Amino acid sequence: MKSALISVVVLSLSGTLAFQANRVAPALVKPSDLVLSIEAVGSMPGPSNAASPVVAGKDLLLVDQAGSIYRWAGSSPQSLLSPRTAPAGLKLLGRESVLSVAANEAGTVLYVVFTASSAPRGVPSRKSTRPGADAWQVFYTFDYANGALSNPKPFAALEMRSDGHTGGGLAALADGSVLFATGDNGDAGEDGRTWAQDPTSHIGKILRIYPADGRMTVVAVGVRNVQRLSIAPREGEAWLDFVDMGGSVAEEFNSVRLTDLLQDGQMKNFGWGRHADGRAREGTFHVDAGGAAQRAIGTDERGFVRPIAEFGREGAAEFGASGPVSSDVSFRRISALMADLSGGGVFAITGSRTARGQDVFRVGLRDSTAKAVTLKQLARDARPDPRFFNFPDGSAGVLLEQTGEFFRLTEVREGTGGASGSVARDGFLDSNGVRIHYVEQGSGPAVILIHELDGGIRTWIESGIFQDLARDHRVVAIDARGHGLSDKPHEPAAYGSEMARDLSRLMDHLSIPRAHIVGYSMGAEVLTMLLVSEPARVTSASLIAGAGRFRAKPTDDQHMEEEALEFVNFGVSPKLFLEQMPEGTPDPTTEELKAAHAATLADPGRDTQALAAFSRARPARRVTSQQIAAVRVPTIGIAGTADPDLDELRALVALRPDVTLITVKDAMHAGRTGVLRQAECLAALRTFLVAHVSRPAVTISPHAADKRSGWRTGVNSSG
Repeated sequence: MKSALISVVVLSLSGTLAFQANRVAPALVKPSDLVLSIEAVGSMPGPSNAASPVVAGKDLLLVDQAGSIYRWAGSSPQSLLSPRTAPAGLKLLGRESVLSVAANEAGTVLYVVFTASSAPRGVPSRKSTRPGADAWQVFYTFDYANGALSNPKPFAALEMRSDGHTGGGLAALADGSVLFATGDNGDAGEDGRTWAQDPTSHIGKILRIYPADGRMTVVAVGVRNVQRLSIAPREGEAWLDFVDMGGSVAEEFNSVRLTDLLQDGQMKNFGWGRHADGRAREGTFHVDAGGAAQRAIGTDERGFVRPIAEFGREGAAEFGASGPVSSDVSFRRISALMADLSGGGVFAITGSRTARGQDVFRVGLRDSTAKAVTLKQLARDARPDPRFFNFPDGSAGVLLEQTGEFFRLTEVREGTGGASGSVARDGFLDSNGVRIHYVEQGSGPAVILIHELDGGIRTWIESGIFQDLARDHRVVAIDARGHGLSDKPHEPAAYGSEMARDLSRLMDHLSIPRAHIVGYSMGAEVLTMLLVSEPARVTSASLIAGAGRFRAKPTDDQHMEEEALEFVNFGVSPKLFLEQMPEGTPDPTTEELKAAHAATLADPGRDTQALAAFSRARPARRVTSQQIAAVRVPTIGIAGTADPDLDELRALVALRPDVTLITVKDAMHAGRTGVLRQAECLAALRTFLVAHVSRPAVTISPHAADKRSGWRTGVNSSG
């Protein structure tokens, strides 16, 4: 990576002290007892200008920005692409001729960004708005199979200035589009000028690009030089993580929920560049035209996304942040890991991504002999230029550009040391061939949460129920098949009794013999099936806004097909909406429904064919009144008085007088006035759980690698 990417700051000792005394600098990085083991795995061939390696299915790909891509075969690299085998007619340019690489989740499509002297004819392109543009970032797709690339197709091109900040972070989305972080094309000693804040310019942005037609949309403005984009499950949802290298003030770690980033009309602003108010920002500081700090921004500014964490140079002559990487396989307390390109210092945060302004901690390294070591020492006392990545199994890795060697990282020491970590951790299990995503947190009696139709783990997090129960329970929330980050079969047969078996397989996977299970709406259907088929696994059952399908209606078959067709044709189901609303509610327009479900619709992995298959499988989830009446598991029903499904719970009580029914005045089925959002719901749930503790507390065990599957995604970066 060229030296322009490292900011050089020379300060006198007195100037440094004054800088920090006036708080015109980020808080100092804190010491900690966080320690990682670093284990050598392999090496790139020969001298290279390495970027972060990339996962493509089960393969690890090594990227030399000088023009080559390799497949790591376990003991040696195998060439996939070189300057001689680049797409015909493409004239590669400079030491970043292969700027970025990413892959789709299946590993069957590779996205490659080349730096070239011109754009291919007929390819959708954008001219640079900044003077001095001399090159093009050209986007290609390749088919990838059997260790070989084929069928290269250009789909977009961006004009840029090759000797400025080139950015390059690249990540593939589930719908086939990609996210790409453009650099501000500037130099050290600038404030970002106006281009990074101009939504009509592609400079200093995060773009969403659609390979099918080359269409480009701006999803975020105000980024400086983002070289790695990482999308993966974090605390139950997909988040986009990135480090933005600072000018002379603050290195930023940023993270945003993917669905929040991708909502139409909700363009995020990370602050870099001159805004309409005439001010320029770097991290939580205003900077002058030369990039020097003027003043700290004391509180969150409306319209700007505050960094999750930031840190400064602390007197270092050269400094530039690299990263990030996260891993529920490799890390216990660490939420995200970063490093200094020049000095090789390693840094971490340990808190939730929902908390901004977090402390940054120093992290120690130990080699295979347990001896303390630094990245700079591993780079033979040269500048290491660390490039973080994930291995195909989800474990964390780092490649040193200086030597081409790459390593596996594992957190090895537990303790306090001022760096406590208590965030929710994600995992996956194979449930009879269907990959199921879950998240868990806390210690105590086990509680499993199952969400509603077209919902996900986020339902429990947004309501606050997950976090509250995790204070004194081991809480596991699941993305039901067809939803969230779980697999999404298109066959109706997949959405019957197998949904209940997903719960029992999850319990086996996590060594939970019995659990309190809470089902909301669709989740109540799934829980009811488990109560009938495997009641011994359920310590207690909480049915919220639903009671299961034990009352067949003459209109069921017609309604389920109408609902399925609405999902496929409109993306949302007006019929489902009306079924959950009080009688007399007027029919919503499609636009009103889409506005109400903006976050759900923004999920690139949402699959309306899977939702339609679920709707068509309604008969397969029915249980009989006799089966329900025979259940003896302690059960509570909770519903709002404005929820039509309250009648279903009343019918359940008629069959099972032992069921406790709690009603919440004026609460509806879903939405802001839905029952889950009401304090009475959580209070009733907590009281019920406490009253039915029948087993010794189950303490959450460490997240052993053999219990987890790595996140398979096309994520990566430029160097």
